[in-house]
Amino acid sequence: MESLTWLQCSGQYPCRPCITARARTCSYLHGERQAKRQKTEPPSTPASGRGQQHEVQKAIQLTPDQRGADVACQPFHHQHLKYLIPPPPRLNDVAYQKGHSEIPPTIIETRLQPTRDLGRVLQCFFDEIEAFYPCIDRTDYYIRMAAMFRDGYRSRGLQRQHISLAALTCTMAAIGVYLGGESQPRDADEDYIKSSQEWFCESQRLLEVLEPLPDLDLLRLHLLRVLYMTILQRRAELPKVMSAAVDVAFGVGLNDESSWGPLSARERDYRRLLWWTLCFMDCRLALANTRRIKIQHSDFAVLAPTSTALDLFTDPEERRGFDFNAGLQDWPMPSNRTQVWLDYVCFCVQFTQLVLFSWEKVFSLKATKGVQNPELLAEAEISLLHLRKSIPASLLWDVLSLPGSLDLGDQDRTFRLKLIVHESINMLRLHIRCRSSDVTPTTTLRIASPTPSAESIAADILTSISHYFSVRGRSRPWTTYGSILMVEAASLVKHSLVASILDKASPSTPQLAFTSMCAAISCLNRFNMRICTDASSELASVLCEVQLSIPYTIPPEIAPGLPGYPSMHQQGPELHKCDDEAPDGISMLPNIAYPRILDVSNG
Repeated sequence: MESLTWLQCSGQYPCRPCITARARTCSYLHGERQAKRQKTEPPSTPASGRGQQHEVQKAIQLTPDQRGADVACQPFHHQHLKYLIPPPPRLNDVAYQKGHSEIPPTIIETRLQPTRDLGRVLQCFFDEIEAFYPCIDRTDYYIRMAAMFRDGYRSRGLQRQHISLAALTCTMAAIGVYLGGESQPRDADEDYIKSSQEWFCESQRLLEVLEPLPDLDLLRLHLLRVLYMTILQRRAELPKVMSAAVDVAFGVGLNDESSWGPLSARERDYRRLLWWTLCFMDCRLALANTRRIKIQHSDFAVLAPTSTALDLFTDPEERRGFDFNAGLQDWPMPSNRTQVWLDYVCFCVQFTQLVLFSWEKVFSLKATKGVQNPELLAEAEISLLHLRKSIPASLLWDVLSLPGSLDLGDQDRTFRLKLIVHESINMLRLHIRCRSSDVTPTTTLRIASPTPSAESIAADILTSISHYFSVRGRSRPWTTYGSILMVEAASLVKHSLVASILDKASPSTPQLAFTSMCAAISCLNRFNMRICTDASSELASVLCEVQLSIPYTIPPEIAPGLPGYPSMHQQGPELHKCDDEAPDGISMLPNIAYPRILDVSNG
């Protein structure tokens, strides 16, 4: 028995102490275990039925080979699903020759497989999301994903160092499945939402099985969760998710460029791009939800990515890091980036800098007294006008330049980049104008150049998006963003619109705003998507609230195109309220066994 002082359990079905310690050698001494059992068990007497050895004691005294043959017939317990230790090593394995001295990595069960369907979903994600929120180096991502699948084949599971990357990939698949669906019919939209949530659940499960350490992939995951929560209209959870992203960014030192250490030029500039994408999303989210900004301009020391360095990200050779054994060589590739994308990235950095530096003076809660000073508002608006004049010609939006129809491709992405730049500037101007009208409703802000009213800016936002929707042949990928902007603009201009109607000084201004809202409602009703239906209801709710806020019924010449518009009465019609929870019928996190990848091919 001296050779059995340290017992070895089965490599295929290890005991629980071995699973916890991640070792192949049993952690209990034979003598200690035997003494413990003799101390805790009652005396063996014929009356007690313990005159024979216990089955466990018999198994302990077996040789490793005998015990392995017996254990192989035992049922598989559910505790093993969490670890999935690979099969016992072969005689020619290096670890076996070293006497099991190396500790194998923890293996996690995953349903993520390198199928061609996953490749199409990721292609859709990169084309429809990452191009507008650049936070992932595509070449580096595909290289590391190929390594993840290659290591998964060898270990028959997901290794713990790939948890963040796998969870990020599942989140990307969740967004890609939703955006890749067709806009008709209505039941198809529900199916794509359901399949998308299955992938999101898989991402959540991987993080719960083994919580990863803060890294850049975890930061990217939180940023994509912000976008996904926006898609599902779960606005109550957005501040929490954005806070998690900011915490991870500061935790890994992304806010301080001097702490990054030795990096290549590409890695350094992509970290800069990741940081400014985080700041850009924080600014847009703060403006859209009227909450405080989480990153101040004094909290970081990160340079803007240079135009020379951005040229590195247009490298079309995305396949050079593919592992042919992982089955990625025939995946469809995302579209190549163009010069327009480089100009768009530079604009996002400049826009973020403007918002960060003007936040304390104009938009923060501490700036209440400062907002009453027209000079501060004029300074912010003049800075915005300078930014608008500095936009290159490749990003200037012109409704007349829209073709008769648009399909997925580079041309459509170019027009979307132009529209995002146009809407970003207009939304910031609208926030400034509405803040001015809220504090001093009877005073008009005077600056050197004439500025449009809040109603005119809102009408421009709604009209531009409606024109784009009218020519877009397959409008699902951008419909979420456009619908949210429509509701945000209408909600901001609501009080200013009431004041303009009561003033009666310029009846054409409210008429233009009402006409654009009615056109937006008609445009949204053509799409069989849940988010479009909700946006249409919210716009109609804004129109109802405006009418209920004035002492008379809105004349038909101001609000045309609404034959069934509710008339003014004492209690008013029941207004639509947008709930922060997901609509009835589909839960946020359904308990579905396997995520599905629906066909998102462009055919």
